[in-house]
Amino acid sequence: MARQRPIAIELDSEAEPSDPLGRAEFGLRQRLEGDGRVHPKELTEALERQEGAGGRLSTALWELGLVDEVRLRTLGAELFGVPPALPGDVASAPEDVIGLLEREFVSTYRVAPFARNREVLLVATAEPWRLPLLDSIGSRLGCRVEPRFLDEAPLARLLGELYGLPVDERFSAEPRKRQAAAPTPADTPRSTDEKSGVFGSTSQLMSETSFEAIYHRGDSQPAGGASPADEPAPTAEALPSAAPAPSPTLPIPCDADPLPAPARSRALRLLDTIESWDARYDTRRAAPLGLEESREALATTADAHQLGWVLARHTLTLGRRVVLFLHRSDVWMGWTGAGDGVTPEAIAALMLPSQAGTLFGAVAAARAPWTGPVTEHPIHDRFLHVLGGGERPRNAALVPVCLTDQIGLGIYLDGGPGGALPESLWSIAKLASEVPTALERLAIPTTG
Repeated sequence: MARQRPIAIELDSEAEPSDPLGRAEFGLRQRLEGDGRVHPKELTEALERQEGAGGRLSTALWELGLVDEVRLRTLGAELFGVPPALPGDVASAPEDVIGLLEREFVSTYRVAPFARNREVLLVATAEPWRLPLLDSIGSRLGCRVEPRFLDEAPLARLLGELYGLPVDERFSAEPRKRQAAAPTPADTPRSTDEKSGVFGSTSQLMSETSFEAIYHRGDSQPAGGASPADEPAPTAEALPSAAPAPSPTLPIPCDADPLPAPARSRALRLLDTIESWDARYDTRRAAPLGLEESREALATTADAHQLGWVLARHTLTLGRRVVLFLHRSDVWMGWTGAGDGVTPEAIAALMLPSQAGTLFGAVAAARAPWTGPVTEHPIHDRFLHVLGGGERPRNAALVPVCLTDQIGLGIYLDGGPGGALPESLWSIAKLASEVPTALERLAIPTTG
């Protein structure tokens, strides 16, 4: 594709709102005061830092180590009423998209284009209220421009990386380590009764014991247990494992915390409409995505294919090869794949039965995660051949996404030919547990 010539744009900013930033910062203070995550004395310190150094309240909060960038990005996007821009997506933007705007323009108006199709260009910006700016870009490029929120500090670092712009020292410095403060409601361990509401329909994947073993490093602390910071991350062995056959040692079925019947039906119907992978999400160019960014993206996905894209990208942080399956009538149907030697077209042609003696049969029977060696079996052999052949991986994992009493999706990962998975697999199990809620949201009919 021919690279478009960078454009220069003249702007008329008279139509901008009066003080959207002031309203957003007032809302940020209210949110932080309301949820108790920042002590009043700490908030006062951040306001004094902002007054002395300038910039935004969010930057002062980050510099002082009071609130991390993920939470600030999520809150900012909510307050401005636009989706967030994930730094990983901006950093991996195609060169032809980056080149749409010239360096001088980007330096002046602080926007970073990072994704485009025929109709829409997505730009990361710390000022999403500047609609005349977005309209001017769109009118000259012949497309609609949609803002995605990214705060001033991470945006400045990315503009330095992508366009070679100078980065203010305060934006590139490490945030200060937070000092111990008086306990806040956010520091108080949740009770066992509250646990099922923290992650949504999490206990449907495994027993309570397995839930504690895998998820206690997340947002909640097991009742009566040690602090998550004092314990090592669960290893792959902490995931329910078995020989490639149904086993009574596998956890209970995943209907322990059911979705309401109407929600389950809507989510299953949504999955049933998927015929093939959407080419807009090219898994051959998938860049790994961290857990917190993946959870954030999962909560704002626009369709099922983008949901799968997020799952594939996070799974690449743990394995060398990833396959997403749709599960229909006890058959595992290839949806897409990513990683070493994996082609989405080959994966889309896969149809594997849930036969006893295979990892696919074990997961279908127990409706729970599986990890272990990929043993010799005709179905395993066919599957590995589609992945590119070579030496068997030393171990692999298959994590189901359950909708009450049915498996909707499956996430397979391994370390590549002859390779092994890392010791900790808890993050993919945690992310998979949040998929039912995301599917339910996508499946709710829109009005208007």
